[in-house]
Amino acid sequence: MSGIQGTNVVVTGGAGFIGANLAEGLSEESEVTVIDNLSTGAMGNISALVNSGRIRFVEADISDADLLRNELKGKRYVFHEAAIPSVPRSVRDPLRTNGAGITGFLSSPETLHLVIGVMSVPHRAYDDFAALHLVYDAPVLNPKAMETVQLV
Repeated sequence: MSGIQGTNVVVTGGAGFIGANLAEGLSEESEVTVIDNLSTGAMGNISALVNSGRIRFVEADISDADLLRNELKGKRYVFHEAAIPSVPRSVRDPLRTNGAGITGFLSSPETLHLVIGVMSVPHRAYDDFAALHLVYDAPVLNPKAMETVQLV
């Protein structure tokens, strides 16, 4: 993960199955902050990482724009894994599902000015961190981000 090595990263939804495994792998070479409201994730998925100091945990909802803005300062990448991981629940309550995964994160346009890339990890990268090279060449999602983030 040479493009990510030594950087500060955030994993939203980092107490869920995918986010916790991603955070564990990233913590081998990067400083990792996990943001999760524990509505569907479990502290047990990351407690060993938190207790060992390998990751920093913030219990919060990603729709909290002020908190998100503060937590994203100085971060190079955001791995956005926050979601309601249930198709039946998403059908029953599409607005809440969308809020947990998309609009919650986009609750403040300023948050996107603080990061170079926001990415959702493709399924084939869950077990293969070398596959994360897919994100290295990703275009900047927000051109203004280049003005506010120091490139590493």
